[in-house]
Amino acid sequence: MNYAFRIALRYVFPKRTLNFISIITIISVVGIAIGVAALIVVLSIFNGFRQVSEDMILQIDPAVRIASKTAPYLSFSDVKSLINELKNDNSVSKMISSVIPVLETKAVLINRDKIEVIQLLSSGD
Repeated sequence: MNYAFRIALRYVFPKRTLNFISIITIISVVGIAIGVAALIVVLSIFNGFRQVSEDMILQIDPAVRIASKTAPYLSFSDVKSLINELKNDNSVSKMISSVIPVLETKAVLINRDKIEVIQLLSSGD
């Protein structure tokens, strides 16, 4: 038998009767075991949650967003001409899976005595 294991067994389970120090030792070992098990479970759950949240964000948020520098939004004719340019460019059109014009702005909702500022999204499709 391994010497380190024998020494550990000697102090965890002494030969004499169970006294106060042995009770504290048993409680400590059980507490550490429960703490390690809880830590493993929590880390596993958070790792899965991180993967799910990354997938959700990548599905919702576009990889490329084109916005106007000068105006709060692009005009409808600018959007149509930009979509046509992207579709006609062979090097870019192969990489594009979809184009969705979206109007995004802030708005204020007022309901009786409650006021709420919201992010308003309006799809062009």
